[in-house]
Amino acid sequence: MRIAIVSTFYPYRGGIAQFNAKLVRELESLGHEVQNWNFSRQYPSVLFPGKTQLVSEKDSADPVLSHRTLDSINPLSWSATSRSVAGFKPDLVLIRYWTPFLAPALGTVARILRKKGFTVLAIADNIIPHENSAMDSFLSGYFIRQVRGCFCMTREVEAQALKLLPGIPTEVRPHPVYDHFAEPVDRALARQKFGYSNDQKVLLFFGLIRPYKGLDVLIEAFAKLDDSYRLIIAGETYAGRTELERQLENHRGKDRILWIDKYIDDQDVPELFAVADVVVLPYRSATQSGITAMAFHFGIPVIATNVGGLAETIEHGRNGLIVSAPDAGELASSINTYFDSGGFSHFRVDREAMRKKFSWQEFVGALLNFSERVRV
Repeated sequence: MRIAIVSTFYPYRGGIAQFNAKLVRELESLGHEVQNWNFSRQYPSVLFPGKTQLVSEKDSADPVLSHRTLDSINPLSWSATSRSVAGFKPDLVLIRYWTPFLAPALGTVARILRKKGFTVLAIADNIIPHENSAMDSFLSGYFIRQVRGCFCMTREVEAQALKLLPGIPTEVRPHPVYDHFAEPVDRALARQKFGYSNDQKVLLFFGLIRPYKGLDVLIEAFAKLDDSYRLIIAGETYAGRTELERQLENHRGKDRILWIDKYIDDQDVPELFAVADVVVLPYRSATQSGITAMAFHFGIPVIATNVGGLAETIEHGRNGLIVSAPDAGELASSINTYFDSGGFSHFRVDREAMRKKFSWQEFVGALLNFSERVRV
């Protein structure tokens, strides 16, 4: 089958591009002919909160080939991209959707291709963003109306799609486990490098920092924990830095908090997860999280709030704990419960079982079966 994918790819950095590279390689391994259409400009620099949108020399990004034709804010490129995709004569067009900002560009590409008779499906991370505005439903609604079906990674995203367009064909499959990172590194050596002893209890908050992720809740909860705890915050701050700095200024545990305020290059990821006893996701809202997929790849349990689709992949009491709400007191209590119950040695992640349960083979197989059911 000839498959066209319109999304973000190398040299752009981040989880979406990493996911897409894995998707391409899996489809190619099944014998499909895949071509990719990428952004020439993803976000205007004035709107991008981070330092760079591109991979660094330290990233082990898969340099998948792509046509860099799509400019998110140039309508002329939208029609040009559609013509280019149509020239490939694909049997299936996949468009990755994660933010309403890109709805005009991606939706217009989908609309043009649909009118030409091509089957266009969305792979949706989010339909309505965590930090939403009045325009989000309108923009996402425009995009959803242009596709033949919506392949979602959580029930919440499916519900969002169906609310915007009742009756649209949908399918749900969880985010596969990320396995493109290096294998786990030695735990004792990683702790030695970071200066942590084996008896210290290390919490890891990983990923880009935005208010909806509830880092402030975790920092407040950390003040309620005893001096045996350590907290690593690893990820570039996209919003709320001033508020977090103010919160940490007089924090009783600030000397036990390591804040690595930058995008974490791929080569540094294994050591950070090796140091941790548990990954903490104190989110106020969520759909799914690629961080959970990363944690399970490295065999690290997860404590997360019961929002969005986080609880769909975490087995409470086995490979982590679910906290009912983003409340500092409840989160601190759950963290204590985790360690009182044996911590890392008790809440074991069966890496092989996770890889089989949330495999790329199963995800792609379900995606292709879905495309067959809804094909024009």
